[in-house]
Amino acid sequence: IIRNYFQGIQLAFVPPEHGFQPYQLVTQMFVHSDIQHLFWNMLQLFFFGPYLEKLLGSRKFLFLYLISGFAAIAAHIIIGYSMGELAGARGASGAIFGVLIGFITLFPNMMLNLIIPPVRIRAIYLAIGLIALDLFGGFRGGTGIAHFAHLGGALMGFIMVTMWKKGKFNI
Repeated sequence: IIRNYFQGIQLAFVPPEHGFQPYQLVTQMFVHSDIQHLFWNMLQLFFFGPYLEKLLGSRKFLFLYLISGFAAIAAHIIIGYSMGELAGARGASGAIFGVLIGFITLFPNMMLNLIIPPVRIRAIYLAIGLIALDLFGGFRGGTGIAHFAHLGGALMGFIMVTMWKKGKFNI
């Protein structure tokens, strides 16, 4: 795991009063708080990424991943400031949510086999459940999870895939 500090450089996003640097808007997507955080993000990418990459192509898939990650940190910052609770952030979760919701936008009725809990669920219901959990967790606060970053990434994933489906944006 890449640690949050690399030779004295803070890679995770930190608020301005704690030494924010512009490069953190990118590097925060590639560092994680612990091995579990990294594992769950990469597991989701492993299951949903290949479908989306095969359909969209590598270039659009990479663009979706990165733009969802940027939207995630932007949502985290904007909502954090507006709520007066801007905290640090790290991880690929926002970008992963963009991929996940992009997948679900294309395949809403696909039946998914979840590992934990072990159930079958229609993709659209998974999306609704995850978004509801993040809305609840975000407004509840104090969880140590950047819930609004997840939602920002999810929204960008939905917007980009919807635009591509309609042929309104091409890269």
